[in-house]
Amino acid sequence: MATMAEALALHREGRVDEAAVLYDRILAAHPDQPDALHLRGVVSMQRGELREAVTMIGKAIVLRPDDAAFYSNLAAALYRLQMFDQALNYASRAMQLDSKSFQSRMITAQCFYAKEMWQDSADAYNEALALDPDNRNLIDGRLGALQALAAHEQVVEFIEPLSCTMDDQLRISKAQALRELKRFDEALSELESCSAKAGHDWQVNMLKLMLDRGDKQGAIPHGQALLEAKDMLATQRLSESSAAEFRSAWPRTVPEFRPNDDEHPERNVVCFSLWGDNPKYTYNAVLNAKKVPLEYPGWSARFYVDGTVPTEIVQALVDYGARVIPVEADPRTHLKLFWRFLATDDPSVERFLCRDCDAVVNYREVAAVQEWLLSGRRFHVMRDHPEHAELMMAGMWGGVAGVLPQLSQQAVEYYESHEPKWRWVDQDFLRDRVWPIIKADCLVHDDFYAMGGDCRRFPAGSELSESEHVGGYRPRFAAEQDYAPKSN
Repeated sequence: MATMAEALALHREGRVDEAAVLYDRILAAHPDQPDALHLRGVVSMQRGELREAVTMIGKAIVLRPDDAAFYSNLAAALYRLQMFDQALNYASRAMQLDSKSFQSRMITAQCFYAKEMWQDSADAYNEALALDPDNRNLIDGRLGALQALAAHEQVVEFIEPLSCTMDDQLRISKAQALRELKRFDEALSELESCSAKAGHDWQVNMLKLMLDRGDKQGAIPHGQALLEAKDMLATQRLSESSAAEFRSAWPRTVPEFRPNDDEHPERNVVCFSLWGDNPKYTYNAVLNAKKVPLEYPGWSARFYVDGTVPTEIVQALVDYGARVIPVEADPRTHLKLFWRFLATDDPSVERFLCRDCDAVVNYREVAAVQEWLLSGRRFHVMRDHPEHAELMMAGMWGGVAGVLPQLSQQAVEYYESHEPKWRWVDQDFLRDRVWPIIKADCLVHDDFYAMGGDCRRFPAGSELSESEHVGGYRPRFAAEQDYAPKSN
C-alpha cells in the first residue's frame, strides 16, 4: 500500500506523474484523506489541469477548513484560471490563517495587477516584499504597478535603495521616471551608467529623452537603431524566402486605382476601429467621417464599431456617409485594434487605408497616398515623427486588398499567444507577420529614417505646422470646434 511519505518524496523530487499515481492509490483506499486530495490537486495544477486542481483542493478544504496552504494553493489555481475575485477571497482566508503566507500575498498582488487595481497591487507587492525583499518578481511587479499609476516620484524612491539588485533594467526604469519628472540630466546619467547600451528599452528611452530635451538630431540615431533591430527580428521570425513565397502568388501587375462609384461604393476604404465613449476617439471619429470624402475623393470611410459606442455617434458617422460595420463586443480590449485590418480580406475592397480615430486625416497624408497610388507599389507605409520608430505604424499604412494571408484569422491567434497584450500589440503583429511580406513591394514615406526598400521623403509642399504630423492626435477642443452632427 502506497504511503503519503512515499508520494510526497516523489513529488518533492519533481517526479509529479509518479507521485500522482501514488496519490490516486491512496485516495482509492481513503477518498477523504485531505492531504492526498490537496497534494493531488497541486499535481494537477503543476500539469496545467487547473479545473481538476480546483475540485481536488476544494474537497480538501471541506475536510480541513483551517489549513492555510490549502486556501493558498486554491487561490493559485484560480488565479491561473483568471478567476481573480475568487482567488482574492481564498488568498485572504489563507492570510487570516497564516499572516506569513508568502504565496498568498504574491497572488493577491498579481490578482490586483490583473484587474488593473494598481494602487492595491502596489501595496500588496510591498507587503510581500517585506517577507522577501530581494525577490525580483516582486520588485518588477511593484514597479509595474507604480508605473501604471504614473507615480514617478515613488518609482525613483522605490528603486534608489535597491543597490544589491540594481541592473540595467532598473536603471532604465529609473531613468524613465526621472525623464517624466523632467530631471533630464539625472535621467541621462542613469542611462549612460548602463552596461549594455544597445538594447531595445535603452534605445527607446534615449530616443524619448533626446526629444524631451529638444535634441531631435540626437534622437534620430536611436530611432534608426530601433528600426534596424526590429527589421532584423522580423526577418528572423519570417524569413525572406518565406515572404517571397507569399509574394510569388501575387498577380504580376498592380491593379490600376479606380475611384469608388455607385456600383462599387466601397472599392477603396479608409478604415477605423471604434469602441467606447471616450470623446478623444468618438468626436474625432465623426470628424474623420466628415473629412474623408473631402480629403480622399474616390474613397469612403469605414468604421468597425461595437455596442459600447453611443448611438448618437454612430448616427453621426452614418449621416456623414460612413459605412458602420457592427462588431461583436470583445472583452479583449487590445484585440479591437485589429478590426480595421479586416478590410484586407474583404473581396469587395480593392484598396484600403488603416487609420486611427483620434488622428484626423490631413493633406500631408493625402499627398503621400497620391504618390503611392502612382508608384506601382502594392503597399504604403508612413512615419512622420522621430518617435515613429516602428516598422509599421498601425494607423498609417495601406495597400491592395486580397493579397495578404488572411489577417483576420492570424490576428486572433497572434493576440492569444503574444505577450505582452498591450496597446501596441497590433504594431507588433504588423512587424512580425506583415512587414517581412510587404517591405519588398512597399512605398515608405519618412523624413527621418531610412527603412524600407523604396523609402522617400514626404511630397514637397505637404508640410504641416511644427506641432502637427500625420497620425498625430487632434486635441478634443479642436475636434469639438469642427464637430456638428449633419442636419437633415
